[in-house]
Amino acid sequence: MEKITYNNIIRKIVEEFPEYRNSLKYWDNLNDDIQYIVLGNLALMAFENLDERPDTALAEKLVIFTNQILNNPENEDKLKELFQVSVLEQLVGSRTGAILAKKYLNGRSVYLLEFILKDSLAKEFEEEYRKK
Repeated sequence: MEKITYNNIIRKIVEEFPEYRNSLKYWDNLNDDIQYIVLGNLALMAFENLDERPDTALAEKLVIFTNQILNNPENEDKLKELFQVSVLEQLVGSRTGAILAKKYLNGRSVYLLEFILKDSLAKEFEEEYRKK
């Protein structure tokens, strides 16, 4: 299995999330420095109106993938920062996001999420996340 890096993450996202490829407008520019755009758009697609949707499969899959990226000590910091900014910061926008975070995040992912919550205005997320 090829190591996931900042430079190949767009290709890996398309492999891991084939349902996203059709909505990826930037497919022809894979060599451009658009990692934040691609992952941010995927996170938006996964988390938008999450509390109103019955299907959370894409959101769950992205949270699990993010947890794997953030907890792998061999991954470069630049790649981890990409996932922190593009995924975790969007995850804090809903109660359902909090439920997914509690269910699937661990290790460094939880540490980074807690860091985001310190400066966040997402009180509904935090209330749900901190429930026992």
